Amino acid sequence: EIQVRAILRIIREDRHMAVLSATCSGAVQELLKEFIPEYIKVAVGVVEGGITINPDIQQHFYCFREKADRVPKLCALLQDLDPKPGSTVIFAATKTQAQILFDVLDKR
Repeated sequence: EIQVRAILRIIREDRHMAVLSATCSGAVQELLKEFIPEYIKVAVGVVEGGITINPDIQQHFYCFREKADRVPKLCALLQDLDPKPGSTVIFAATKTQAQILFDVLDKR
């Protein structure tokens, strides 16, 4: 927790932040409230108290090892899945990679 607090303290306030966690302990939730007071929690499956979240949400994880294959394979997957516009979240390692993906997908 100390290391996470140290990192959170040096992040500029005008930056967007995403916290991804398979579990979200009480300590993590307290950190979120402290450093991201208006955070939005997105849950899939069953959460605290046995509440079931929207069963229409699907999660898929793909890891493309070869850099040259990433964009073509992602485009092929999206074409096969045929998602509704705005219904897909894609994570990239860097802002530059995210921008490249956006530019490629925006042209399609």
